[in-house]
Amino acid sequence: LNPTVRAVPIASEMASFDQTDLSDRAIAAGLDAAPADNIAAAVASLVVNDRPVRLLICGSLYLAGNVLRENG
Repeated sequence: LNPTVRAVPIASEMASFDQTDLSDRAIAAGLDAAPADNIAAAVASLVVNDRPVRLLICGSLYLAGNVLRENG
């Protein structure tokens, strides 16, 4: 496995970390990382040739709530 990180902003959360700063920190820790503008863009960037991927959502409950809200 090659863990890949996509950092996203949390919509409507003023205390959200900047996705570029978070991805830079992940890269500094040795991870394959990049910023994404939103959750949909992050997921789309991880899917290659329509192959299934496993996603682990890490962050706050606000982020988890946004993921659930966007995906029914």
